[in-house]
Amino acid sequence: MTSSTLDSPQEERVKRLEEESAALNRRLQDVESRTEELQKRVHDLVLRLDEAISLNNLFLAYIESHGLTQDFKHFSERLTPANGKVN
Repeated sequence: MTSSTLDSPQEERVKRLEEESAALNRRLQDVESRTEELQKRVHDLVLRLDEAISLNNLFLAYIESHGLTQDFKHFSERLTPANGKVN
């Protein structure tokens, strides 16, 4: 046996490991990219939720400041029947 026949299985193993490493690196980059995208989407949703809460608070403050609390309560009760199901 020559040294090239002894090295061949080792070279094949090294080549296979390098290919697996490259595939894993591509998967890692894909996961990192998707993670960044999800973080951006979550951030956007948090901003939108914060805006919705602020608008809701402004709406409630408007209702209270104009003495419409009871009117709004009656309106809300008409939207939600006694069984709790929304029409």
